[in-house]
Amino acid sequence: MVTVLALGLAARHLRPEVGLWPQAAALAVPALTVGAASAGVWWAVRAARPPRRNRVAWAAAVVHLGLASVGLLREVGGRAPGADGPALTVLSLNVGQAPATAPGRLGEVLRDADPDVIGLQETQIRTVLVPEAPGGMVVATNPAVQPLLLYSEYETVLPPEPRRVILRGPTFARLPLIDRSEALLSDGDDAGLYSRTEVEWQGRRVAIYSVHLRSYSARPWSEPGFDVRAWVEAPGRFHEDMARRAHEAEQFRQVLDAETLPYLVLGDFNSTPHQWTYHHIAKGHVDALSAAGPLLARRTFPDGVPLVRIDGVLASPHWRVRSARVAPEGLSDHRGVIVDVVLDPSADGERP
Repeated sequence: MVTVLALGLAARHLRPEVGLWPQAAALAVPALTVGAASAGVWWAVRAARPPRRNRVAWAAAVVHLGLASVGLLREVGGRAPGADGPALTVLSLNVGQAPATAPGRLGEVLRDADPDVIGLQETQIRTVLVPEAPGGMVVATNPAVQPLLLYSEYETVLPPEPRRVILRGPTFARLPLIDRSEALLSDGDDAGLYSRTEVEWQGRRVAIYSVHLRSYSARPWSEPGFDVRAWVEAPGRFHEDMARRAHEAEQFRQVLDAETLPYLVLGDFNSTPHQWTYHHIAKGHVDALSAAGPLLARRTFPDGVPLVRIDGVLASPHWRVRSARVAPEGLSDHRGVIVDVVLDPSADGERP
């Protein structure tokens, strides 16, 4: 356990090309941290019993508790202070595999959370030119997103003359919309992508990014029957996917480093905060879910019994987090993330 936890804690500093196992161990860091803390207490109790000079037990207690402390600090680190002033409420949600009940659940979340901005991942909206339709156009989209089309106050940026246009990673807002763009982060069918939507908030221009990094191409557990070859090949494919996702993270980080406006990143990173990919994007930002309270309340995937956190909201230093929470279940195979942020009035409107 000690070795696996040490590998997991080191994973954020090791590129995936170094090896699969540190990144795999990083997935289990929260559980291993609890295990190491429990083991450390057990060894300390054992060391305190006669004979009192049980150096091996004391050493084991120190190692376990030390690693557990590092793991715990990694979990709670990055907490941002709250702030006064008008709060911008954002909802980030991957709706790739939404159940049939998702439209109703999303409507409930919209009424309860009342978000100003909604960033979606792994979905698209498609414009189709229909002359007899109002405005000459209809918009088809994932059924789970239909409530957004029914709420008239939410809009997204469409081209001036939409004709069979596909918008991926759409962002909806009830704020003045200024501009929108999207781009792939790599090549291939499973390539990650991001969209950038510029809006006006409290008289200032801000940018909202919605990003979805590449997922795992190997899922032998979802295949019918039991394909031995698929399971044997899975670790190699996992490693390849992690390396390609790390490359996407580098490309996306360059985009963020060039951004001059205050911005928020709403996304499905397909990696956890303990892995290199997430850490590379998140460093220098405020990780909003670090203010979400109990550790277990931050898990976002899978929906029914969340085990890991691969979704989140990152904020540029212009923002202060007032609150952050994970959305209720039933919206998708992911849990959404709801965040209230305040734009720091002392921060410059644009970065130099």
